[in-house]
Amino acid sequence: MKPRHPPLRLPSARSSPAGPERATDARTLYLATAEPVRVTSTGEALVVASASGAAQRIPVARVLRVVSNANAEWSGAALLLCLERGVSVSWLGRGHEPAGHMWPCRRSGTELAPLLDVLAADHPGWMDAYGNWLRQQRLQVLRDWAVLRQTAGCAVQPDEWQRAKRAWVYRAELGE
Repeated sequence: MKPRHPPLRLPSARSSPAGPERATDARTLYLATAEPVRVTSTGEALVVASASGAAQRIPVARVLRVVSNANAEWSGAALLLCLERGVSVSWLGRGHEPAGHMWPCRRSGTELAPLLDVLAADHPGWMDAYGNWLRQQRLQVLRDWAVLRQTAGCAVQPDEWQRAKRAWVYRAELGE
């Protein structure tokens, strides 16, 4: 099963807190196949072997997450490798609907960029939508500020409003 769009790489995406650095070109590994496969581990890589015996070695550092189905038979060592390296595994049910997830324990804070990348991998316009949402939130803060100023008897002047809107809403600059 191929993704509709390749996962989006964010420039600030660095290493997973649960393991060593992840490659900058890490991608989702799709193991939702029609033919049975066996997933084992070498300690640094997942080994995906088909029923015919053909095997593919995939370095775990290049895996962002895994999407699997019932046709993939997992070894405990492969699942543990994913957990240790911070790779989540999601299983699809018979109708290709999500059936469940395996999430690694997070001992420390998680960077936002890799999480957004996982959540929005199939939505190519998510970055623009997120930027628009942030600007809308900053505009609401500016409106609240203007109401507070009006209530205090010191209304915001039109030129002051425009300067604040340019700096805060569009450039996200904090005033002094």
